[in-house]
Amino acid sequence: MVGTAGNADPFAAGSHNRLESKAKMLGRHVYRVHPDGEEWAVTKDGEDRSRANYESREEAVAEAIRLARSDQPAKVRVDNDDGSIAEERLIGHDPSDDIQP
Repeated sequence: MVGTAGNADPFAAGSHNRLESKAKMLGRHVYRVHPDGEEWAVTKDGEDRSRANYESREEAVAEAIRLARSDQPAKVRVDNDDGSIAEERLIGHDPSDDIQP
């Protein structure tokens, strides 16, 4: 169906459904703190590069928490040298937590 001028079809190719654009993201953004050589890197899942590198783990964790607070809902995951999870922190409310199975 082709819409008329001023009344375009919201489902036409290339257009965005208004309901879709207002939908909330389900799931959390994940920020990882992990060793990177002699430093600690902060990366966001899905990105190719680290956001920042720090000399200490504590500095890297503080930056990851700052980033996660501005990108809620989020999770900060701190990895050990061997790749195991040392610590995880959940930040903000994830609407998917409210969904009943």
